[in-house]
Parts: sequence; C-alpha cells; structure tokens
Amino acid sequence: MNISDYSPVAGETPTKAPIFALIPDEVLEFFPSFLRARMQASLEESIWLDPEEASLEELEAASVIVGAWRLRDIPLDFLKNRGGNLEYLCLLVGSPKRAITRRHIEEGLLVSNWGSVCSPIVAEGALALILSRLRVICRYREELVRQGKWNNVRADTATLIGKQVGIHGFGNVARSLISLLKPFNVMIRVHAPGVPVELIRATGAEPIDNLLALAEGTDVFVEAEALRPNNHGCIDRHVLSRLPDGSLFVNVARGALVNEMDLIKVAKEKDLKVALDVYQKEPLQADSPLFSIPDAVLLPHMSGPTKDARWICGELALKNINLHYAGKFPENIITLADFDRMT
Repeated sequence: MNISDYSPVAGETPTKAPIFALIPDEVLEFFPSFLRARMQASLEESIWLDPEEASLEELEAASVIVGAWRLRDIPLDFLKNRGGNLEYLCLLVGSPKRAITRRHIEEGLLVSNWGSVCSPIVAEGALALILSRLRVICRYREELVRQGKWNNVRADTATLIGKQVGIHGFGNVARSLISLLKPFNVMIRVHAPGVPVELIRATGAEPIDNLLALAEGTDVFVEAEALRPNNHGCIDRHVLSRLPDGSLFVNVARGALVNEMDLIKVAKEKDLKVALDVYQKEPLQADSPLFSIPDAVLLPHMSGPTKDARWICGELALKNINLHYAGKFPENIITLADFDRMT
C-alpha cells in the first residue's frame, strides 16, 4: 500500500479480504512500514478504507473488519447470522462500544481488542499522573508560561520516594505499576477481591481486606480495578474520607468506579491531590465541577498506548487475523461480560 495514495477503495470488495477501516493517521501509527511488509507476506489480499469516507456498501462485503477509534456504528445487518458477511471484528483499541452494541456479540460476532499488550504503557501513564501531580507540574508551567512567574521556592511539591501506595485492583495494569514503583522504595498495599493473597505477596505488596483499610494511611491511592456490576461508585465519601489530608488520588481504570461528587467534596475538605484519566461521562464537559478541584491533573482518557507504541496493537491484530483465517480463535476475545464492563 502506498500511504501517499491512501483513499477508499471503490468497486466490488472481495468478501475474503479483510477490510482495514482506518483513517490515514491510524494506518501510520498502527501499521508502520515494517508491519505492512509483513502483512503483505501473510495475507493474499487486503482492502484499506477510510471509515469517515467509505460507504456502507464498501464495508458490508467484508468477513473481517479491522478498526480503531474512528470506526463507528456497524449495522447489525452486516452480521453473518443475519445473512451478511461479517464474522470477525478485530479492534486495535480497547472498547468496541463506538462500533457495535451488545446485540452484535449476542448474535455471534467475534470481537477482539488489544487485551493486555498495552498494560505496561497504561501503568507508565499512571506513574506519570502520580509524579505530575506530586510535583504540581501543571500549575508551575501555567505560572511560568502564562504569567511569567519564576516561582521555585514554594513548599507544596511532594516526592513519591518512600511513600505508602495503595492500589485497588490486581490486573495487568496494577501488576505493571507495582514493578514501575519499586525503584521509588515505596510500600505497596493492594485490595483485590477474589485474588489469592499469595499472588499479591509474590509481588512484594501487602494484601488488604477492604477499601476502607486500603485508604487509611495511604499517601497515593491508585484506582486500577476492573468495572463490575457490584463495584459501581465504590470509591465514595466513606473511602475517600479515610485518606490522610493532602494525599493523592489517581484513577486510570474506569470513571464509573468513582462517585465524582463525593471526590470533589472530600478533595476540598481534606486538601486531596487529584489526577484523573477517566470519568463517569466522557468526553469531560467544559463546565464539569471536577475543574474546581485545585491543581487537579485531568487528562482526556489518554493513558493507553502512546503514538510510538501503537504498532504493538497492529502486530497483535495481524496475528489475530491469521489465527481467524486458520480456523482458530483470536486472542483477547471480548465476551458479553467484558463488553458490559467497558466504557
């Protein structure tokens, strides 16, 4: 594929050829030249369409569609179960909810995503949030750039070294974060319902029975748990009020885990530091009361794969496409339970 000539493919689309429904920037990020060369060697044919320009008729001929953030609203009539051609949706990103509904999976559509390949990068994003807020980087940049203040004597910055860190969750992101935190000589405690305590202890962390106990005495509290039907809003006033005054709360998991109004109130009462990448409702609106939290670090759900690392997702997608054509299950299949937990 000559990327300079990238444009929707007109005419009849072979049903066996996978359609890569990606805008040009996504092609370059997820499938750099070395991956495209590998793809040409393993796939007899592939079709590349811009999902913002392609017609539904061009997309509906495919049995396999590969997509990312710009792929949206795949009609149910595309599904093989309904007389269409689509068998497999191979996502280069996390949540499929821009592209499909729960009904698609119920009716037999096979869907995969990036799974755990990006967990170390998300953990790195969590560490960046921690350090940015402890050092109050956003405020000092604002003062320097906007106001011309050279203010290097204020005493409201903090270090991570030697602090007590509480992590809610023990999935791939949490475990990667534990590894990243070790050079800071922190004491790590973990609350992860259902996880054997031996697994937690094997990482050098201390298992904690409940969220209230996890919050007590914690200097940095990181939310990294999966969203489940029984834990919506579990980070509420009761948990947050147990945090010491001036401690830091970070969320890189799911916004629905946190009662945001409780967070705003307790943050102001206890001078909590706050750093968030996810929210109850996304995108975050300009009038969100979260902006009223002093010096809060608020990112637009971007702790996932960085631009230079998205080829990892493309590599996984190529592997999964080949597995599918070989009659085997792709990796990281999204189940109905997975779908329900996603945002």
